Amino acid sequence: MIWQTCICFLLIGTSLLVHIVQPIQIPQHLLHCYRGNATQPRIANSFQIFLELLRKIEDANPTSMDIRRFSVNIFHQLRLDGIERAPSILEQEFVTPFRANGKMTPKFELLLELISNEAGPVEFQRFLTPDEICVLHRIVSSSVEPYERGDESTVCPLNLMSDDRVESPWININKHQNTDGTATAVSERISRCPLELGVARSQDYGSFSPGTVIASIAAGLQPQNVRINEFVSLQHKKPQWENLETMTENDSEQSLNKLLNSLNSIDNTYAAGLSGDLAEVCVYQGPYLGVNSSVGLAGSWNDTHFPRIRYLSERHQARWEFTDSEILAGIDGMFLSNQISNWLQRIRRLRLSQLIDMYYSARGIPAMAIESANRGRSSNRRPINLKDNAESREALEIQQFSSKSNSKLSRIFNDPDLELREQEEYLERFSVNDGITSACNRKTILRLIDREKLKDETYFLSQVLQYATSSLAITDEALRINCDAAVDNFFNYAEVMLDKIPTCSQILTDFRKPVVDLTLIIDGSRGIYENQQLISSIAELIDVSSYGSSISVIHGQSGLYMVNRTNSVTTAFAQLQNFTGSYPIGISLSRSLGAIVRRLSNLTETDRINGLYGGLSQVVLVVAQSQRISQSDFASAKRMIEGSFQQFPDLYFVFLTNDPDTFKEMVHDAQTIFDIKRQQEHYKIIESNSIDPSDFSHNLFRHLKLIPKRIMAPFCDTLTPEERRKMILMTNNQNWNSFEDYATVSQELRYRISPFYLRNADQVTVEFQGVMYGSLIICLSRDVNYSPLECKTVEDRNVAEFTIIRPCDDIFQCYGLYFSVIVEKSNVRCTENDCRYPDQVRFLIRPGGLTCEVNRRSNFSCKISFSHRMLVFVFIVVFVDKIRNYF
Repeated sequence: MIWQTCICFLLIGTSLLVHIVQPIQIPQHLLHCYRGNATQPRIANSFQIFLELLRKIEDANPTSMDIRRFSVNIFHQLRLDGIERAPSILEQEFVTPFRANGKMTPKFELLLELISNEAGPVEFQRFLTPDEICVLHRIVSSSVEPYERGDESTVCPLNLMSDDRVESPWININKHQNTDGTATAVSERISRCPLELGVARSQDYGSFSPGTVIASIAAGLQPQNVRINEFVSLQHKKPQWENLETMTENDSEQSLNKLLNSLNSIDNTYAAGLSGDLAEVCVYQGPYLGVNSSVGLAGSWNDTHFPRIRYLSERHQARWEFTDSEILAGIDGMFLSNQISNWLQRIRRLRLSQLIDMYYSARGIPAMAIESANRGRSSNRRPINLKDNAESREALEIQQFSSKSNSKLSRIFNDPDLELREQEEYLERFSVNDGITSACNRKTILRLIDREKLKDETYFLSQVLQYATSSLAITDEALRINCDAAVDNFFNYAEVMLDKIPTCSQILTDFRKPVVDLTLIIDGSRGIYENQQLISSIAELIDVSSYGSSISVIHGQSGLYMVNRTNSVTTAFAQLQNFTGSYPIGISLSRSLGAIVRRLSNLTETDRINGLYGGLSQVVLVVAQSQRISQSDFASAKRMIEGSFQQFPDLYFVFLTNDPDTFKEMVHDAQTIFDIKRQQEHYKIIESNSIDPSDFSHNLFRHLKLIPKRIMAPFCDTLTPEERRKMILMTNNQNWNSFEDYATVSQELRYRISPFYLRNADQVTVEFQGVMYGSLIICLSRDVNYSPLECKTVEDRNVAEFTIIRPCDDIFQCYGLYFSVIVEKSNVRCTENDCRYPDQVRFLIRPGGLTCEVNRRSNFSCKISFSHRMLVFVFIVVFVDKIRNYF
C-alpha cells in the first residue's frame, strides 16, 4: 500500500538540500482534498472567506496563536504550490490523479528552506472542518491546471475558437520518467483558458495570491540572508540529474563550483514575493525569450458575486510564471514583510487576521502605530550596535535596498556601517509621510522599491533555481541580462496594471457596513446556482462574520430553515450542501413568516433568560421575484406582519420583488397602527425584475447599513434611577444592567431604543462609560436621521449620562431614542479577541428605566413568555389559513 501511494503523488521538484529529482507525496492531512468530489468548487474564493478561516483558527487559540507562529505554520503545513491533475489518470482506491508537478513547485521547495519552520506546530484539523482545511489550502497554494477540460467552448471568450496548440517545453514534455528512464510526451492539449488556483478576490483591491502575502509576512517575522554556497555546499557529491525541460542529462559541475564559491546571499523577504516570481521568469523564459520575457497575465472570474473559478487570459502561451494576482501580492508582500516588525513593536498582540483585514481596507493600518515606529528610528536615536547581539544584527539584515555590485559581503567588509545605513535608508523610504497604510497605496509602494536591489535579489535566486531545476543552462552573464530585463519589464507592466486598480481616493470612504441578524427567504425565481450566488453575494454585502452580521436562510415554499443562524459563511454553505430537500419553486410567505415568528419567540425568551440588554437588530429579507402571492397567503402574511411587529419591536422587513404594489398593500395597515413616519423605517420595498445581484445590491446595502443596533429591556425594568443605583450598590457590581461594545475609528456606531420600551417610562437614563481605550463622542437624537439634540464626550473611565424625562407623553406619537458613537481618539490598546482592530475603543452601555409596553401596575404581564403568546398567535393564523384553503 505504501509504495502504491508514493507512486500516486509524484512531486517533481528538487529541494535545495536534496539535490536530486525524487517524489514527494501530498501530505496526509491534505490528501482528502483531492479525493472524490472534494475538488469541485463549492464556495467563493473571496477575501471574506480567507479572512474568516484565519479568524476561526485564532479564536480557537486566543493566547498561543501569535502572528509569527500562525503565518509560518500556514506556509509549511497548508501551502503546496504547483499541484496539477495528472493527465489520463483516473482515481482509484490507491491512486489520486493529482501531483505537485507544475512550474511553481521547485521555487516553493526553495522557500521551504528560506522560511524556517521553527515555530510550534498548529493542529489545524482541531479548529477547522476537513472542507475548511481544503478551502484554506487551495487559497494559499499557487497552481495552474493547464490541460483542456472540455468546457472551453462555453467558458473561454467566444472569439477564441482557434485550434492552435500551445507549445511549451515545460508543459508538453512529461516531467517524470518511465521505468526505463526515457521521457514521454504528453498528449493532452493545453486549455485556451487554464485555471489559476491560489487566488482570492477582493472587492476593491483586485484579485491577489494570499499564499504570497502569508509567506512574505512569515519571512518578515524571521528575516534571513542565506549565502548561496550554504545551499549547495553538501551537494557536489550527488549524482548528475535530468533537465526538467528537455529531460536530457546536464553537466552541472561547472555551475556547482560557481555556486560553491559565491559570496552572495538571498534575502528571504524578497524570495517570498517579487524576486521569487521574477526568478521563475528568468529561468523558464530566459533561454527562449531572452530579454523579451513575458511578465504579468490577466485573469477573469466565472462570477464576480460567486467567484469560484478563475480563468487565465487566452494570451498565456503557457507563460504563467508571474500573473497579475501574483504581482499584486508581491507588491503587498514587499511592504508588509518590511514593516511588520515595526508594527509589532507598537501593537504587541497584533493578529494575522487583523493585519490583513486592515491592509485590504480603506481604513488602513492605524497611523499611530506607524508614527510610533517612525519616532523610534528618528535621526537622534541611539544607533543600534551590530555587535550587541546576533538578533539585532539579523534584524538589520532583512531590508537592504541599495546594491551596487554582485557581492554584498565584499562591500560590507570594506564598510562595516554600510548595512545599518542601507537599513535606515529603506525605512525612511516607507516613512509615515508617504501615507502608506493600505493596499490602495500600491502605486506609492511600487515607486519606493529599489529597482537595483530587486535585480540583484532576482539574479541571486535565479542562479539557485536554475541549478535546482537543472533548467536549460545559460551563462551567468546571459542570466544576469535576462533577470535585469525581467525586472524592468515588471516595473513597466505593473505601472500600467495598477492604473486599473482603484486608488485610495476612488474607494468608498464610508466604512460602515450592515451589522444585522438577517433572515433570508428565497423563492422559486432562481435555480440552485443562482440561489448560492445570491446567498454568497448577500453574505459579503452584510459582512457575515464574528465581527459583523449573522445570516439564516429559509426555504420560501416549505418554511424550513436551510441555514440556521450563523456568522460563518463556510458554515452556511456547509448547511446548504447538507440540505436534503430541493430548492423552492414558488413561495408561501405565511409558512415562512410563521417559522420566523417561532424562531424569534424562542430568541426573545433566551434573551430574557440571559438578561441581554443589547444586540443586533433582526431583519427579514423576503425575495419574491417569481410567482404572485395567492390571496389566502397574502391575507395570512398580512396578519402576521401586523402582529409580529408589535411583539418584536426591533424587527425590520425588506422586500425584494418585481411586484411592489402587493407588498405596499401588505404593510400599509402595519404602518398606520401608530405613526406612519416612524413605522416607515421598518419596511423597505426594493423593486427589481432581475435575479442578478448587481441590479439591487447597491440599494440593499444602502438601506441595511442604516439599521442600528438595539438597546432593550429584557426584564421590563421599571426601577427608578435611585432604585437602580441602590441595586448596583447592593450587588457591588458596576456592570449590572450593562453590555459592552467596540467603536471603530472613522466609523459611526448607531443604537436605537424602541418606543416599545419607552411608553410607560417616567424617566429613562442611558450611560456610556469608557474603559481607558480612548475617547468617544456620544450624541442623542429622537429621529431616524440622528439629528443630535445633545452630545457628550467620554474619556478614560468617565461616564456620559443621558436622562430623558417622560420620553413618551403621547403613546401614539412616541419616537425612539437614537444614539450615535464616534471615536475621537484611540489609545491603540484593544488586544482581546473581541477586538476587530487594535485601535478600536471599548466602552460600556448601561440603560435604565426602560419598561414594557404594558401598564406598570401589571408588571407580572411583562414576564409572560413571548414565545407562548406568539405560538398561540401563529396557531390561530395557520388554522384560519387551512380553513380557508379547505373551503
